[in-house]
Amino acid sequence: MQKKNKHEAPIFSIVVSGILAVLLVMSGSFEQLAQLSVLMRFIQYIPTALSVIALRKKGLEDPGFKMRFGPFIAVLSVIVSLWIMSSSSLINIIFTMGAICITSILYFVMYGKKRTSRRKKWKTSKLKT
Repeated sequence: MQKKNKHEAPIFSIVVSGILAVLLVMSGSFEQLAQLSVLMRFIQYIPTALSVIALRKKGLEDPGFKMRFGPFIAVLSVIVSLWIMSSSSLINIIFTMGAICITSILYFVMYGKKRTSRRKKWKTSKLKT
């Protein structure tokens, strides 16, 4: 699975992504695929907005910028995102949640052990210093 071409692109990932894209294109209408794409974007946006609150609470030394109204904007964006997502059809929500579950399982099967061992090594090195 680690095989790469001469430009360092992962061959297996490109092939799998291409096959999945072709299957998705053949399975539904353009409108349904656009709705699924929008739904996935909002699902990815919500943790990003919530991370603004979490990172501000941690108290970074130099945040680079200060957002007006603090966490209000982040909370408002989460509420608006959930409201827009609630207008999606039930079948699109089910399909999206199913895709998230399947890809999460695949991720942890393929990379979970590596991340755990890497995290243990990192914690051990931190304790020594």
